[in-house]
Amino acid sequence: MTIFLYFYIIEEFTLKKSENRKGILKNIFQYQNNRPNNINTESMNKFKGQASINLKLSENLKQRTKEKADLKQQTVSKYIRELLSNYFDGTLCISEMAKNQRKEFINSTEFLQLIVWMYSIRKLNKFKETQEELEGYISTLKKTQEHFPKNLVSEFDKVLLDLIRIANETSKYSKKDYKFADGYTSNPEFNFELLENYLFSYEK
Repeated sequence: MTIFLYFYIIEEFTLKKSENRKGILKNIFQYQNNRPNNINTESMNKFKGQASINLKLSENLKQRTKEKADLKQQTVSKYIRELLSNYFDGTLCISEMAKNQRKEFINSTEFLQLIVWMYSIRKLNKFKETQEELEGYISTLKKTQEHFPKNLVSEFDKVLLDLIRIANETSKYSKKDYKFADGYTSNPEFNFELLENYLFSYEK
């Protein structure tokens, strides 16, 4: 029953005489029975038979839950329901473990050294690394595919292939220089802006 119908009932019962009230009620019931059904029956059937629970949360926990739900563009109910489902089927722990491993890698010394080195090459493209240092950077680059989205992995692959190329050059007369920092036709330069955007927005 809409709010307009409530106002109609109040107005009619207040202004009309008592002998007309039966007629008023008859009109109301006819309206209720004949009005269009705007309820999404598909949505109703989806949740038919599902149990519901009530939770008492602190204001702080409620706000944090709402913020998490908003980030996923979900209602609070759907977010909590999905969280409980993932917890009981074991997938919640798996995703949390992956998240922690990614965080550890991003904060690791080896990854920090790689990024600092990449920016130093971008500023001054000059080969001065030992074979051991190259192998260390190659090892770190191979790990990026486990922790980053595909678009960033593709960027790190440019650096990886470039280092493998240099590491395999045996001639002492060939000039060793890096291509990922300035780009060339067969292998475009590394997208530093994409990396920066990812790191700046990471876990916000």
